[in-house]
Amino acid sequence: MKEIISVERMDELGDELILAYAEDASPKTWHKMVMDWNFDNSDAFLDWLADNPQTDKATVLIIYWKSAPRYFKQFKDKEHLLKEETYSLKNFERIEKIENHFATGFYENQNFEYDPANDGDFDWTNDYSDIETVNEIPEIMFQKLTGKKIKMPVDFNEGFPPELYERLEKLAINYNVIWDEDDEYYDFEDE
Repeated sequence: MKEIISVERMDELGDELILAYAEDASPKTWHKMVMDWNFDNSDAFLDWLADNPQTDKATVLIIYWKSAPRYFKQFKDKEHLLKEETYSLKNFERIEKIENHFATGFYENQNFEYDPANDGDFDWTNDYSDIETVNEIPEIMFQKLTGKKIKMPVDFNEGFPPELYERLEKLAINYNVIWDEDDEYYDFEDE
C-alpha cells in the first residue's frame, strides 16, 4: 500500500523536485519555465528566482508583471493588505522584493528580451488599471529590455519542462494524498 501524505507534504516534495531541477538548469530554461508558468503552481520556484542574482532581468520582469503588481498598489503597506486579505501576502512580498532588487541593481544579468507592454498580445502595464492605487509602480519596472528573443516553449506543461513534468508525475503516483480532514485521499494512479 502507498504511503498516505497530506497535500501540504506533497507540495513540499514537489517544490524540492522543482528547485533541484532549477539548480541544474540554465537561465534560459528558467526563463522559458516562467514564460509558461501557471501562477497557481509553486511559489517556491518564483521566490527562488526572485532571490537569485543570476536570474535574468527579463525573467524577473515576467514574474513581476504576471504577479499583478498594480493590484497590490491599492494597499498602503503589508499591514493594510493583511486587514483586507491574507491569501495574496506572498505575491505582495515578492513584488516588493523584486522592486527593491531592481532599484539596487541586485540582478546581474540581462540577456533576454522582454517588454511588459507587449507580451505577445497582452499589455501587462495596463492590467488592473481600473483600480484606485495609493502607491505607484516604479518607473524602472516599465522598461523594455532588449536581448535575445526566447520563443514560448511548446512542449512545457504549465511551466514544467517535459523531463521535470515526468518526475513530478512519478512522484505523485507514489503517494495517496489526503485532501480534506475527513481523511479521504486521492490516488493519482487512478487517473
